[in-house]
Parts: sequence; structure tokens; C-alpha cells
Amino acid sequence: MLKKVILFSIFVFFKTFAFIEAPSTIYVGNGMNSLGAYNYEYYEFFSDSSGNNTININDYTFIKGNTYTFTKLSSNYHPFVIADSKSGSSWHLASQTSAINYEFVNTSAPAINPNQSVTFTIPLNYSGELGYYCQIIYHTRMQNSLNISEPQPVDFFEVTNFKLTQNTINEDYNLSGYFTAPKSLTIPAGTTFAAGETKIFDSNSFTAGNNSELGFIGDLVSSNRLIITEYLTVESTGTITGERLNALDALNNDHFISVSSTNDLGLFFVEQSIVDPLPDIPQGDIIVEIEEITDQLTHPIGLIDPNDGSGRKFVFQQTGEIKTLD
Repeated sequence: MLKKVILFSIFVFFKTFAFIEAPSTIYVGNGMNSLGAYNYEYYEFFSDSSGNNTININDYTFIKGNTYTFTKLSSNYHPFVIADSKSGSSWHLASQTSAINYEFVNTSAPAINPNQSVTFTIPLNYSGELGYYCQIIYHTRMQNSLNISEPQPVDFFEVTNFKLTQNTINEDYNLSGYFTAPKSLTIPAGTTFAAGETKIFDSNSFTAGNNSELGFIGDLVSSNRLIITEYLTVESTGTITGERLNALDALNNDHFISVSSTNDLGLFFVEQSIVDPLPDIPQGDIIVEIEEITDQLTHPIGLIDPNDGSGRKFVFQQTGEIKTLD
């Protein structure tokens, strides 16, 4: 059931993803050959092109299947190289092999200097390593590894407001009763649901926190009346697994069915407006009139055409009589 799927997925997500995903573009500043420079990173790294937001690249991981660009901002002559094949046990003077496709701007390879960049995509099936170094032959200290991780599944939760009125959350609404600590799903304060509205929350909505005592599938007993009506996990391979509420009784596990696509995500409640519930019937060209042809019948139950060309019709009644209409 849904609860078991969620507990397992959240546990895996938390335990295997220890680093922050690296930004798609990283800016490289000055280098320094001094022992332990920049906390043993030997280059300054930034997440912005103006070089204001310093990042510690050891805290980040590069996800297989993703594309990344390193752009050199400034230089005190320490050419920067990304490589995938070590020179012995060191990244210094390591090689760029065909295992990864490198594309360069304003330079031919392998190093980048100011106003130059290198872009590469880590193959999904990549089993090697990544590192960086200074191209100057005597700067052997200026080298380090980069973290690489498998792509992580993305979790989606469809949450529906079962109130008949607008529902604005005045404080963080914690659904962590669904999960194993320290993972929880929090709908932030200020989130507004229209009556019956469905919203989608993804893995970015997971926050560290203590578990609450809320229900397991749908929290109908809460004054907020917010219910998880669908849960999906999209794997890096494209495989989709999850469960969707198929009836209004969200407290009944049997009313959740397995799903393997995102077709219904966000559609548990879809507002429809009927502009004209009783439209006028358009008038055609056919005119229907009623003409009395006899008043001599009592309880007729059938009519037969003898098909003899006479135009006569035989009418039989409940009394057993057969009468002729000419």
C-alpha cells in the first residue's frame, strides 16, 4: 500500500544522496598552490558569473546523465583542467579520454583560462571518476577529485483540499506521519487551496524534521482536510511507480490503485463549468402533425399491412377482433 511505498522511497532517498547536486554551470576563480589552499580545493569556485557566491565544490556531486559547464572567470596563471583518467594515483596531469565528450569555448583543450569554458555530459553508464588540476607541471598539489552520483528518483505528491471552501494554511502543515524520520513532507504556511483544488509537490518539498502523528493515507480527521490523493516515483530510467486514490474514501487502503504513468497527476479534482445547462433545441424544417383516422378502436394491440397493394391495414385488439382500416 501507499504507506509502505513511501517509507521505503524516502529512506533510500535520504541515505544515498549525501551531497548537494552541483549547479549546471560553475565559475572558476583564482588558483593557489599553497598547501591546504581554499580548504584543499586549490581553486575558488562560484555559482554566479560575478564571482560573489562562493561554493565548496567538495560539498557537491555531479549526477550521471547531466551536463555541466566550467567557466574560468579570472586567473593568476593557474590553467584549470577537468579530466577523467588519473595519472597514476594523482589527478595532476590526468587525461581527458573519449569516455566523456568535452566541448570547449574559446580554447582547444585541455585547460581553460579566463573567458574560456569546458562543457561535458557524464554518461548514465559511466563507471569512471572525475577530477581537476592545474596544468602547470610543478603545481602537483593543485588537484582534487569530484564527487559523482547516480541519478536519484523524483517523488511527486498530489495533495487535494477536501474542504468545500478555500483553504489557506496558516502554519507549516506537516505530513511527516507518512514517513520515517528524519524525512517529512511539509506544505509551507501561506499555501492556498481553492475548494477541491489539487496541488502537486515534488521531492523539493521534503524537509528534515520530527514525525507528526497524522494519518497514514488521508488525513480526513484534521481540520485542514488535506489528503494525499496520488504518490509517484519517477526513476532515472523513466520507470514510474505509485498509487492513486480511486474513490472518495481516502482512509481505505483498498481504494488506492497502482499507477505507472503521470497522466492523472494533478487531476483528482478538475473544475468544470457548464455555461448553458439547458440549451435550446434548434428547430428543424420537419413539421409533425397528428391526424385522427378512426375512433372505432378499443384496446388495439397491433397493426399489420397485408402487402397486397390495397392500402388496407389490419388492426387486432385485445378482444380478439380484427378490424380493417381503408
